[in-house]
Amino acid sequence: MIDQENVPLQEDEQNCMEASSQPRFSQKWLLWNLFLTQVMIGTVAVGLLWMQGRLHWQLFGWGDVSAWLLGVGVGLCIVVVDWALSRFVLPSWVDDGGINQALFHNLPIPVIAVIAFGVAVAEELLFRGALQHWLGVVGTSILFTMIHFRYWRYWGLIIMLFVISSVLGWMVEWSGSLAPAIAAHFTIDFIFGVLIRKGWK
Repeated sequence: MIDQENVPLQEDEQNCMEASSQPRFSQKWLLWNLFLTQVMIGTVAVGLLWMQGRLHWQLFGWGDVSAWLLGVGVGLCIVVVDWALSRFVLPSWVDDGGINQALFHNLPIPVIAVIAFGVAVAEELLFRGALQHWLGVVGTSILFTMIHFRYWRYWGLIIMLFVISSVLGWMVEWSGSLAPAIAAHFTIDFIFGVLIRKGWK
């Protein structure tokens, strides 16, 4: 027998959950915020690399095809693992509050590709390029996880971020260039962006 007194409460709880997952900012605001943030990150990265005397094209490993392919392969594996985990963990562990949906939901795929590439280059220049030189893989991964403060409430996302950052860092250590990290970062962000755009994530 259904307890009628609990029905309004359940509906209120459902409404609260739905409201909490609604984005608080417009897509235009999110895009501008993303653009300015990445410009700042890229500028700081270039400055730090220049101070370290490590600002050179070889850092990117443009000609190392195997490193780029490794990055793409690792990125694809991370996407598959993330998809599998999302089917078995509580939604509250991996819900980002709807921000990614608000950002990508109706963007053209070429724009998603540009965003994913820009974010990958800027963040990898700073974290795996400049900061990892000083902090090592673990220290950089902790910092990388901490700056994604909007994920702090979601344990699943925090753990995934730390693991992904560590994997990217180890690939850079192994290859001696940012190529695999940029390739993996781009692959992850681009595929997730397209999945959100298509309504599949």
